[in-house]
Amino acid sequence: MQSVADEPKVKVYKELEVLEIGGSKGHILETIEGDLLKLYKAFRWKMIPRCTGRYMCRDHSIVSHLRPNELVRKACIQLEEEEEDKQEARDLQIIGTKVETNRGDNKCDRSSFLHKKEWECQLSGREDTIIVFPLDDQNTTGIITYVKKAKSRESDITSHNSVQEHHSSKTSYVHTLNSRSGFRRKLEGVGICITKDGKFEVSDETK
Repeated sequence: MQSVADEPKVKVYKELEVLEIGGSKGHILETIEGDLLKLYKAFRWKMIPRCTGRYMCRDHSIVSHLRPNELVRKACIQLEEEEEDKQEARDLQIIGTKVETNRGDNKCDRSSFLHKKEWECQLSGREDTIIVFPLDDQNTTGIITYVKKAKSRESDITSHNSVQEHHSSKTSYVHTLNSRSGFRRKLEGVGICITKDGKFEVSDETK
């Protein structure tokens, strides 16, 4: 939870909770509500200077192992698809890590139920994968997450007392919260566009 003493208080406007954020460090003053407000209140965030509408999570040490959909669940945000998935799951037969339907030969990976709202984008010339997680139906606010993979070198002693080195990678997630003034602006800046049917794709100019 936010613990800054001078943090603005949540106001109720026409039965809708809203909060004013920004107004300094190059950020415009704006209001947030809904799921974006829930996420803002669930963790501590700091303004990215001179980048209006964008905030970096100050609780990185406790959320860096979470994907965006896991982060929103921690904030008690119900994913819209989950209720539909629960209903559909009653007709599914779980076999191992796969989910097999009883309707014909259709099969789907179980993970598809967990990541429906996440959009992964790999930009040309950039090592980090970007995950986009919109938080409203109009795709004007959301989470932009940078996937970091740190390589490490480990040593094992074999049965012949020789040292064998191998490399491994550890994945961490750097989450940014983005309000209306920052979400689409940042996506356009890195080369991610939103299609007419609401999909997030790498723009042709960036490919």
